Amino acid sequence: MEKLLGLKIKGVTAALLGALALTGAGPASAFSINNWDYILDNGFSAFSPAGATAVTGNSNNVALGLPTRLVWPSNDAIQSSLGVGATLPSPGRFAGNLTTNAAPLPTVQLIHSNNPIVGTSLSTAILLDQLQLRAAGTATYFTLTQLNFNINFLETPNEAPCAVPGGPVCKDIFVVDAVGAGFNLADLSFNQNFLFTPTGEWYNAKIFLQGINVLSDAACDAVFGNTTQRGCIGLVTDEGQNNIFQASLQISSVTFDVPEPGTVALLGLALLGLGATRRKAV
Repeated sequence: MEKLLGLKIKGVTAALLGALALTGAGPASAFSINNWDYILDNGFSAFSPAGATAVTGNSNNVALGLPTRLVWPSNDAIQSSLGVGATLPSPGRFAGNLTTNAAPLPTVQLIHSNNPIVGTSLSTAILLDQLQLRAAGTATYFTLTQLNFNINFLETPNEAPCAVPGGPVCKDIFVVDAVGAGFNLADLSFNQNFLFTPTGEWYNAKIFLQGINVLSDAACDAVFGNTTQRGCIGLVTDEGQNNIFQASLQISSVTFDVPEPGTVALLGLALLGLGATRRKAV
């Protein structure tokens, strides 16, 4: 009886875990647009601390009227910077063509010129992302809801002990949170579902950023100064060099659904209940 009960529990547990894994991916929808033209614009809509002796912005994106490069400290001969590289003469803009469900294609680059500085460092920034799409060759672009990538940055001291050792002593740390997009841990992508109103169809704009990952507890604790933000998403950079992270874009017909907290909790309770049932049976 114990063996049979154990098999039953294992089977139900596997089914529950399978259901939990699937909650991150929505259904694949029928789609009529195979080829897309796109325009991607980026710029920093906010940053701190701002000022003549702190952080300044330059190289504005013409469409957004926002700087694409932040420099700090502004009053020092040696500076660091964070920029969004793209095609010139339009800083922060990238345009091209995409195929639905094809492999992601490279777009802009996020570049951190990381130098040992003396003075005020960048602390926070908001990188605005605006994507326009149209069926390839048609006249009118459809503009998706703008995404705001909230950035928390820690300019780490170049001496041990380090939250993230390396490059050559301590790595600097960026934490990134995309407002309006879900993060898929399976493929490390930011996902923005959108209704393409010209056809009434749902799609998913997937953004990949080289180097992005779940950061260590030590890195999250160091950036926020507490232990309440563990599991944060971000990337780390090496001192004394240009750190270049390639961004890529994909249009998918599979929408992304973030599991509701209640769903996760109920599945957890179900697993605990099954465990209790098995202990009683034994």
